[in-house]
Amino acid sequence: MHSKPSQHPFDSRRHLLTNIKLIVEGKDRPSKDHKILYKISGGPPRRRLEYLLEIRGTGSVTCHILDELRGQRRRTFKHRLSEDEVRELFREMIESRLLENISPGSRFLPDSLVGSISIEYGQPKITYYFLADEQQRHDQGLELNPSLAKMDSIFQGLISQITE
Repeated sequence: MHSKPSQHPFDSRRHLLTNIKLIVEGKDRPSKDHKILYKISGGPPRRRLEYLLEIRGTGSVTCHILDELRGQRRRTFKHRLSEDEVRELFREMIESRLLENISPGSRFLPDSLVGSISIEYGQPKITYYFLADEQQRHDQGLELNPSLAKMDSIFQGLISQITE
């Protein structure tokens, strides 16, 4: 007897891409099950830098920031996006072609400032990793994928807007 699966394996990336396209096209609405996590973290002990931005399909946004380099303790900020703003964020994600990337990223040297973007809808989830520091990318010979660069810029802008 052959041990061949009777169904095609579930493709989280394709499922998320299809679902987000439906939202962008107005055929579906974002829900509490939609979540985007943007995270930057790294650095040696007592010199850590951490950003965690969580965006829900409902428009709820939470941002946690720790910057030990500037002597700042962990701070938390709350914000709310309208449904149109959430839909616009998903449109930007589709236009960036982020979910068309098959590779989730590579390995990085210890103490590197590593970024990640996770997209989930209920159980399906995909995470993309990148070096968040330009000098570290140069030193390690890694380029920032254009899709990740665009979304990194958008999330950094949102963090600036929330923390002002």
